[in-house]
Amino acid sequence: MSDGIILISTIIGWNLLFDFLAYRSPRLRRLLQPPEICLVRDGRIIHRNLRREYLSEDDLYAQLREHGIADLSEVRTAYMESDGKISVIPRQPGKTSAK
Repeated sequence: MSDGIILISTIIGWNLLFDFLAYRSPRLRRLLQPPEICLVRDGRIIHRNLRREYLSEDDLYAQLREHGIADLSEVRTAYMESDGKISVIPRQPGKTSAK
């Protein structure tokens, strides 16, 4: 039992230390936290990045629906953030992208 408590305390301690170091140092932050990955740009899915994150199109569409997006053409960009959440930047109404 005490070995388990020591192990959990050590993991929590290391996590807090790394979070503190990432907060204090931008250089370490880039090393310790992965960058965001673009999944959708101008209404088009970037399939290579979906495969890299092991994310199916169905999962992506489910996340878009949670953000109130009904159609892919409504998305300007969508990113997989470093914490695993997907952030969506919708297209502004009335604007079209230059191709």
